[in-house]
Amino acid sequence: MVEYVGSPEHKRYPWRGSQGALRSDATPCPGDLAMDAVLVERLARAIADAIGRGWCFHEPGTQYPRKVWGWLDAGDPPRRIHFCARLTNRTLGQYKAWPITPEDVDDQMPPGVYEALWDLD
Repeated sequence: MVEYVGSPEHKRYPWRGSQGALRSDATPCPGDLAMDAVLVERLARAIADAIGRGWCFHEPGTQYPRKVWGWLDAGDPPRRIHFCARLTNRTLGQYKAWPITPEDVDDQMPPGVYEALWDLD
């Protein structure tokens, strides 16, 4: 089981008891996403689904993948949001995630994932 815990480093608003602390080099979470319990659970499910598809980078000897790529339909108005998630707690399977665009190519992405994410097959 994986969990989306997020990170204040990608927020311009308070997150889980801390003030938003958006890093200058971090991709901000979309402002139209209501980061409520429902969306947090949907993100965790989207991360788990992407792992199930093999859209992840797994380091040998670890239980959870280090990086995961996927998508989620969310926002106002609703739209497909592509994301990269990174493992933040390897014991508990906790992840933070941020939006990505087709220009965000990652050399750790397994073959075929980029094409599947952006419907290029």
